[in-house]
Amino acid sequence: MGIFLLVLPGVACAKTVTLGEVVQSTLDHYPVIRHSEAGLSVFQAREHTTAGYLLPSLTVQNQTDAGTVNAGYGGYFPLGVVPSITGGNTKSANSDLNTGNLSIAYLQWEFFDFGYKQSIKAAAAAGTSLARAQLEAEKYNAVQNAALTYFDWMAAVKISTILSDDVARLASVLVSVRSLVMNGLRPGVDTSEAAALLSEAKISKIRSEADVRICEAKLTEFTGLPLQGELPDTMLLYSEGNPNIDGKEPIDSVQFGHPLLQVFNASVEASKQTYRTRLLKTLPKFGLNGAYWYRFSGLSESGFPANADAGGLSLSMPYGSFNYMVGISATFDLFDIRHHRDLITESEKVADEQRAAIAGEVNTMNSLLHQVDARRDAAQKIALELPVGLLAARQAYGRQQALYAAGLGTLTDVREAEANLLRAETQAAANKADLLKLGYVHAALIGNGDAFLQRLNPKK
Repeated sequence: MGIFLLVLPGVACAKTVTLGEVVQSTLDHYPVIRHSEAGLSVFQAREHTTAGYLLPSLTVQNQTDAGTVNAGYGGYFPLGVVPSITGGNTKSANSDLNTGNLSIAYLQWEFFDFGYKQSIKAAAAAGTSLARAQLEAEKYNAVQNAALTYFDWMAAVKISTILSDDVARLASVLVSVRSLVMNGLRPGVDTSEAAALLSEAKISKIRSEADVRICEAKLTEFTGLPLQGELPDTMLLYSEGNPNIDGKEPIDSVQFGHPLLQVFNASVEASKQTYRTRLLKTLPKFGLNGAYWYRFSGLSESGFPANADAGGLSLSMPYGSFNYMVGISATFDLFDIRHHRDLITESEKVADEQRAAIAGEVNTMNSLLHQVDARRDAAQKIALELPVGLLAARQAYGRQQALYAAGLGTLTDVREAEANLLRAETQAAANKADLLKLGYVHAALIGNGDAFLQRLNPKK
């Protein structure tokens, strides 16, 4: 025990990080999930924006102008943006400065378009659904990777502990060998051989500690938690025998409600909405147009400026009247039909591609499910044999130690027995972790991953 504490200082006071903490911290921290949430908010804002397309447009404008009013005899000859050229000025409408004011409200409302704007809104909603499905898929992948890394972390810590025990065993072997050599019962070469075995065990222990740190670094990427010096709940390695969490499920195929498949389903719906929008865009659109305006002017109905006796200057606007206009318009792009037809065909092809992608993904996931089940069945059978082999390896190691001490065995026999014991111990720990990982992957593939983790690590 003293050697174990020297190898793993501070283990007694290390905090245990539970699987539930890792999963929740991943959902709260993982940057990829935060990015997908931000993308979802963009689509939600876009969906809200498209709702405004259904509203009418009402423009209000007020304008006041000042300028000359010099009417003239003869015809007008327009020259683009250059003022018209006329004959001599008339006396009735000749002002160096005149003012006028116009206030107008202009209404435009496309009141009937065969559901085109509604389809734009529906397409935006489909985009939001796709973004939400992508977010759930990111959560699924993040939680799965974090959970599997946690299981690897447990196995790495357990194996590191086994290797610490192995260092302690070989250290005691070295002490025993030195004693026998000093008493002349064993050749001196055994001391060197035992020291080499201990050194090799320490190297393996150092490598196992590196594996633990690698798992901690991977989990920190998902969770943001500083895990150096912390420990996982290694008691979960003994949970695979519990029938409530062994991953056995009556479902033997991937369901279409799986988070990864929902992305493809949402993509198909988005393609359908795009197809509908492009189809409706080719149809006529009917609009309501209206205007109401009120004008003031410095010119009377006879053409004389107000205050004409002021030397041709008119700054007041005593003359005014109001007008209104209402109309219904119809628009139809006759020469854009071919282009829209090509866009519609493109949308149909995209939808077909997404349906084929769903079928391919289902086939791949079902194949993976069957592979996982085959490996899990093998791991369960191996788990039945490992205790037998482990017990036999411990007994064989004990016998070889006794035989060596009695002078009836060699150090090579002890080394082989010790290597068999170490192999049996590490295989048992690795197989326990494999059972957990395979059981979880099976549950995740059939859509029960969250339930598996909750049963494995229930909230207190």
